[in-house]
Amino acid sequence: MLYEALDTRKNEVEKDLKTADNLKIAGLKIKYASIASTHRGGTKVKENTDSKQ
Repeated sequence: MLYEALDTRKNEVEKDLKTADNLKIAGLKIKYASIASTHRGGTKVKENTDSKQ
């Protein structure tokens, strides 16, 4: 939820940000997406295992 709130706020002020700041945010979003997808996989496996028990 925090990520979504930050992204919404970024979209609101994006026109006022410098290009360098927008590029840095884009890089961080990619980094976050890769971390989130890695951790989500382990969580899903645990959910599936728990539901079978």
